Amino acid sequence: MKLTFDGISSCWEESIPLGNGRMGAVLCSEPETDVLYLNDDTLWSGYPHAETSPVTPEIVAKARQASLQDDYNAATRIIKDATLQEKDEQIYEPFGTARIQYSTSADGRESMKRQLDLARALAGETFRMGDANVHVDAWCSEPDDLLVYRMSSDAPIDVNISVSGTFLKQSRASMETVSDGHRATLVVMGRMPGLNIGLLPHPSENPWEDEQDGTGMAYAGAFSLTVTGGDVNVGDNSLQCSNITGLSLRFRSMSGFRGSDQQPERSMTVIADHLEKTIDEWSTDLRTMLDRHIADYRRYFDRVAIHLGSAHDDDTELPFSAILRSDEKKRAASSGDAGGGNVRFRPVSAYLLIQATHSAGESAGDLEP
Repeated sequence: MKLTFDGISSCWEESIPLGNGRMGAVLCSEPETDVLYLNDDTLWSGYPHAETSPVTPEIVAKARQASLQDDYNAATRIIKDATLQEKDEQIYEPFGTARIQYSTSADGRESMKRQLDLARALAGETFRMGDANVHVDAWCSEPDDLLVYRMSSDAPIDVNISVSGTFLKQSRASMETVSDGHRATLVVMGRMPGLNIGLLPHPSENPWEDEQDGTGMAYAGAFSLTVTGGDVNVGDNSLQCSNITGLSLRFRSMSGFRGSDQQPERSMTVIADHLEKTIDEWSTDLRTMLDRHIADYRRYFDRVAIHLGSAHDDDTELPFSAILRSDEKKRAASSGDAGGGNVRFRPVSAYLLIQATHSAGESAGDLEP
C-alpha cells in the first residue's frame, strides 16, 4: 500500500516519518525546502547522578489508600502536590534539522506529489522546477545504519543544504573528486546540556545548569554528499550545490551515551573523529543498499499478512486524506465496521512500529493486526 499526498506538508501529520529504531527523521516538505527533523534515541540532557524522588513511600501509601476507597481525585491530588516542584532533570532532545532548499521561482516547487510506500519503507516525491522534473526518495536503513536522501533531475538545478541544532557547536567539512562526481563531507558536533534545574510546571526558556557545574553527552553527525554534474561548495554548516542533476545525501549520528548508569563521553572531537573514520566504509551503491533495506524491513512487515482484495496490494495508492477524514471513521463506527477500519490501516501501524523500534537491541514486537 502506498499513501499518497497532493502538495506540500500542510501540517505535521502530513510529514513522513523515517527510522531504523536507533535514529530517525521526519521528512516535511515546504514550498521550496525539504526539511529533515533528525533524532537519535540516545540523546538526553543531563547525566547519571544521585536522585531523590519527591514521591516518598509515605505519599505512595496515602495515594494507594485513597484509591482503595475509590477516591481517585484525592489520589491524583496527593501525587500532583508532591510532584508540583519536581525537577525534570534529564530530557530527551532532538539531534537537529537538515534543510534541503531548492532554488525555485517565486511560486516554489510545482506539481508536488508525495508518497510513502508502506511495503518498502520508502518515501518519495516528484515535482517540477521550471523546466526540470525532479524525483526524490528517502529511507532509513537498519542494515547500513544510514539515513539516505536521493534526488535526480532531468535538468540542472541548484540545491543548498544547511544543518542547524540548538546544541550543535562546531562543524568541519572536506571535499574530494570521486569517480561519479564530487563528494563533500560535513561533520557537525555538539554537546547536550547538563541537568535541567527549572522547576515544573513552569520551566524557563533556558533551564539548564551552568556548564561549570555539569554538562551532558557529546554527539556528532556526519553528512556525506555525492553530486552528479555541476559543483559543490562548503560553507558554515552548509553545502551548496550548483547546476547538478543528482545528489545522494547519507547521514549517520553518534553520541557519547554509555548506558543509563555510566557517565557519557563529553568530548565532541572524540565522537566526531570516531564517526568520521566510518565514512569510507559507508556503501556508495545505493541500489544495493536500498535492496538490503527493503529485504530487512520485509522480514518484519510480512510477519502478519492480511489481504482484503486489491486495497492491500503493495502498489495500491491510498490518499492520506482518507486516514485523516473523521467522517469516514464515524461512518465506520456507526455501521459496526470499526474493526474493519483498523484492519484496513494495519500496514500503517506496522510501518510506524518497525521504524520506531527496529534496531539490533530492540524488537519490533508481534506486529499483531
